[in-house]
Order: sequence, then structure tokens, then C-alpha cells
Amino acid sequence: VQIIKNRNSLPIFIIGFSRGAVDAGAYGKKYPKTIAGIVLASGIYNNSSKKAEYYSMENIIGRKIEVPTLIVHHKKDQCHVTNFRDADLFFKMLKAPRKKIISFSGGDPSGRECGPLHHHGFEGIESNVAIRISNWILTGRGN
Repeated sequence: VQIIKNRNSLPIFIIGFSRGAVDAGAYGKKYPKTIAGIVLASGIYNNSSKKAEYYSMENIIGRKIEVPTLIVHHKKDQCHVTNFRDADLFFKMLKAPRKKIISFSGGDPSGRECGPLHHHGFEGIESNVAIRISNWILTGRGN
């Protein structure tokens, strides 16, 4: 982040997808003053797996974060650790300077449930997802 800041003065947003959303959340929680916001796409909000129980927003972020937060999730995400209901519940309890959830439907899944070629990866609607994320970043600039 510091290297990017040295190159320009634009706001920096950390975007994480699936397991990467946990990393984006952890960064936002630990270093909030270094970025303008986070985007959590198809994130893991609740994980009861003993192997990965600490990889969830509930454990990493908790109920409060100091950076603007966008949650992006497909209503029909069928991956067992990234269902929409958990994303929606997390959004409702989260306190953030600015927050928004954008839910999607549609697309044409062709791969496995937890992979990029399914609703989990927004297959068939990728452009729309990217545009909506970009619009959130550009319209609010994290404020």
C-alpha cells in the first residue's frame, strides 16, 4: 500500500474475493488509516469448519470496522461457507463509516459450487459486478 501511495495520491481500496475477502477484511481492520475502504466479494462470513474456523469475517472483523465497506454477494451462492444469508446478517450487524451491500442474481454457472465458474464467482455477470463495485468506489471515494 505504501509503495502505491508513493506513486500517486489516489485513494486505495482493497478488494478481496472469497478467501481473499478475509484478507481484505483483516487488512482493513488492522490498518484502517492506510486505505479508503474495502470490498468483500463472495466473502466467508461464518465458518464452522474446524480446519478454517478463524477464516471468517465474524472472527476477523467482528461487529465494527473503521473503513467504508462494500459487500458484494450473489443471492444464489451455493458454496457452503459463503451463503448469502450469512453475508446479509453480517452486513446488518456491521458498524462502519459507510457500508453497502450489493446483491446479484442471474448468470449461468458451469463449474463447481465454490469456484469462479458458478454463482460464487459471478459467472456470466462479471462485467455488471465490476461496474457496480467501480461505481461505489467512484461515487463515495470511501466517504
